[in-house]
Amino acid sequence: MSHKNKKRSSAFFHSRFLAIMSIAVVLFLLGVIGVIESIGKGLGTAVREDLSFNLLLSSDLDETRTRALEQQIAAAPFVKDVTYISADQALDEMRKELGEDDPVKMLGYNPLQPEISVHLKAQYTHPDSLQAIDSVIRSWEGVDNLQYRADMFDIVHQHARRIGIILLALAAVLLLISYIQISNTTRLLIYSKRFSIRTMTLVGATPRFIRRPFVRYSMVNGLVAALLAILLLAGALYATDEYAFAGSLRTYLTVERLSIVAGGMLLVGILISALSARAATNKYIRMDGGKMHLV
Repeated sequence: MSHKNKKRSSAFFHSRFLAIMSIAVVLFLLGVIGVIESIGKGLGTAVREDLSFNLLLSSDLDETRTRALEQQIAAAPFVKDVTYISADQALDEMRKELGEDDPVKMLGYNPLQPEISVHLKAQYTHPDSLQAIDSVIRSWEGVDNLQYRADMFDIVHQHARRIGIILLALAAVLLLISYIQISNTTRLLIYSKRFSIRTMTLVGATPRFIRRPFVRYSMVNGLVAALLAILLLAGALYATDEYAFAGSLRTYLTVERLSIVAGGMLLVGILISALSARAATNKYIRMDGGKMHLV
């Protein structure tokens, strides 16, 4: 008798282990897509904020008015950072680029104006926002001209949008696969208990009372699988970052984004397991006893 109990216990543990592992695999793949999307957003933000405006200043601005204008620009809500470049600094840069051709020797004076290089915050680099920012900056006293590559801003925006759509589509497909896999795994576990469900129905147990242990059991499976998937993802991410990218991935990943990915994996694992268990249990609660031997 004890030998049979041991075999049943072993079979039960084996089936539960396989169920948890199968759920963990799909959650891990879902987490990979979430991490890739987070890296893409971080990289997109870095690229957008690397694009710059060059504000050409009036040559008659004295140092006090120039510093005041610089502070005014830095205080604008759409500005990430500013860098002042004097006419002499701009001339030195041009000399490095031209080599022996010195514009001062050719013209007799420095033709360059002082300027301020401005990097915008990522959320203000949308093409529609650029037009409004352009009007605001040109209205500031002391700004002679404004130079920037509008086409580059537009290209970056379009590429980021396309990548976002592709990753969203992949996430949707994996979410559907996750639902199907978790649902099938949960249904198989409850299928093995269908006669126990029938017995509880015959002795007058309410559907809610019958469902409760199966839903809790499945939720625990989903929770354990999600935690396992998160640990696997964290290990894979650390190894990839450390040995393949020399730590550069950390620049584009924030704790907030990783927390959202981990939270999503937990939510998907627990919620789908609970819904699947509820649906599968209801099926056998309503099923006629004669049909139960045929499924």
